[in-house]
Amino acid sequence: MKILYIFILSLIASVSSAQVIDTSDPQLMDNWINELNNTRPDTPMETVIGSPFLNDKFEKATIKTRTQGEFQGIPIRYNLHQDHIEYINNGEVMVLFFGAQVMEAHLNGVIYKYLEASGQKGGYQVIYEGEQVSVYKKQAIMLLPEKTGYGTVRTIEARYKKAPDSYLIIDASGKVTSIKNKKELNSFTKPYRKDGSVPKSLDDSSMLAFAQRLDQND
Repeated sequence: MKILYIFILSLIASVSSAQVIDTSDPQLMDNWINELNNTRPDTPMETVIGSPFLNDKFEKATIKTRTQGEFQGIPIRYNLHQDHIEYINNGEVMVLFFGAQVMEAHLNGVIYKYLEASGQKGGYQVIYEGEQVSVYKKQAIMLLPEKTGYGTVRTIEARYKKAPDSYLIIDASGKVTSIKNKKELNSFTKPYRKDGSVPKSLDDSSMLAFAQRLDQND
C-alpha cells in the first residue's frame, strides 16, 4: 500500500511542476493535440435515453497532462460512462483518457484526478486531501441494454443510469479503503464512533467532514 501512496504522490508532483501552455496559440494547440491524442469518441446511439456525461455542455476547464504540461480554458465535458474527457478542436470532438493523457481536470471549481487504487484506475473527484487522510469519489454512469417486449409487454429502450457513488480513503501510510455502500462505511468508521465523528450517510459533505476531523485529531 505504501508503494501505491508513493506512486500517487509522484503523479501529483509531476503534474504540479508542469508548464502552463498558452491555449490561444493555434500552433501550440495543434502540436499538443498531435502529440497527445487523435482519438475520436464513439458515435452516440440515438436510441439510448439519457446522457453519459456529467454535463452535456462543453465548459472551459484546466487540463493537466502527463507529458505536455497544463492547458487552461479548454472546452471539455466528462463522459462518466466511458471515463474519459471530450474536448473540441477546430469544431471536432476529440477524446483524452485519464492516465494515458490526463492527470487532472479542473472543472467548475471541482478537481478530477487520475488514481490507481483498489484494483481500479481512472478519474476520481477530489473530496479532500490532507496530511493524514485523503478522500476521493468515483462517479459512473451505466448503460442499461434494451429489453425487447413481446405480446402486450412493451419494449424498454436502452438507457443511461447513474451508478451509486463510491469513495476511496487513503491514509498517510498508503492504506487504501474502498467504500461502496453504507455497510462498508459502518465497518470502516466503527473505531471512530466513540467521539461521534462518524458520517451518518455516504455523501460528499459527510465524507468531507469526517476526513477533516480525522486530520485534526491526528
